[in-house]
Amino acid sequence: MSRRIAVALLVLSFLLAHLSPRATSEEHPKSSAPFLEKTPIQAISVTPNGHIYAGTFGGGVFMSIDQGETWTDRNAGLTDRDVFALVANTRGTIFAGTFGGGVYRNDGNISGWVQSNTGLDCTEIVSLEIAPDGSLYAGTSSHGVYCSLDNGETWVATGLNGCYVATITANSNNDILAGTKDGIFLSTNHGKNWRAVNNGLTCLDVWEITGHPSRNLFAATNGGGVYRSQDNGVTWAQMNNGLTNKSAGSLAVCLHEQLFVGTTSGVFCSTNNAATWAKVQGSLTDDAIRCLRMGGNGSVIAGTLKGNIYRSSSVAPIPENLGEVFAPVALSDGQ
Repeated sequence: MSRRIAVALLVLSFLLAHLSPRATSEEHPKSSAPFLEKTPIQAISVTPNGHIYAGTFGGGVFMSIDQGETWTDRNAGLTDRDVFALVANTRGTIFAGTFGGGVYRNDGNISGWVQSNTGLDCTEIVSLEIAPDGSLYAGTSSHGVYCSLDNGETWVATGLNGCYVATITANSNNDILAGTKDGIFLSTNHGKNWRAVNNGLTCLDVWEITGHPSRNLFAATNGGGVYRSQDNGVTWAQMNNGLTNKSAGSLAVCLHEQLFVGTTSGVFCSTNNAATWAKVQGSLTDDAIRCLRMGGNGSVIAGTLKGNIYRSSSVAPIPENLGEVFAPVALSDGQ
């Protein structure tokens, strides 16, 4: 099996794992941007100045400076265009994690991306995170977590070797939580030591972890829906009341503390710390959501496996407002 086919199967695994066998192409409308169907949106990041970056499978990185109304190619220097992770620091430096080319850094200048892999033994990067103290973490497909203390110049392995680390998040104490296909692991010393924190987690296939202003933690899992922890990950409780699709792959918290979860059949919203969920109506309800991020003015941005990007249209998002599609990025099949 070629690397390209293997990566494609990995991208589609989330979409296919728990879809109903009755879900056929006749039952769902075609994508509003059919030329994007071969370029799933894998990652979204928003810089401090409000610029939106979108990482795609096969198409590289695109940027919008007008809240998604228009997009431009940002691939200069990016030799691997399977972009699985994006993160921006407070200075506006963007880091891209690629599935094969490792980590690339873009300082916002016209020279584009520079590869930053010194110390990386695995260049299949699937997640990135910047802790409040500026430490940069990279999750890999098979070699666990790496840490950089010098803005990505050099990397050091920090453990969890053998794990597929789908998500990394850091809290205000610089504690690091890694979500893997084998559950959640916690480090309180910059990755020097890890311990499993899976008490109450009945589904171990974790795709994203996020914090909330309530100081709760939430985990999105592929098959178990959403879990909440009120004790920094020591224990977890399943929170799926109203969540009719348990294939959850992404989470976002807006400025008004509403919690959004992306599933293989659209987005759900909770206004009460995940006690109950309501499905967001609109044109994205039949699309598999791969990533959610908070955008400018309190909006929420969604990237999908069909290659669409959506944005809530209100400063104070409510479920009915999350259905406005962005002007799509025009990619050719050859990119």
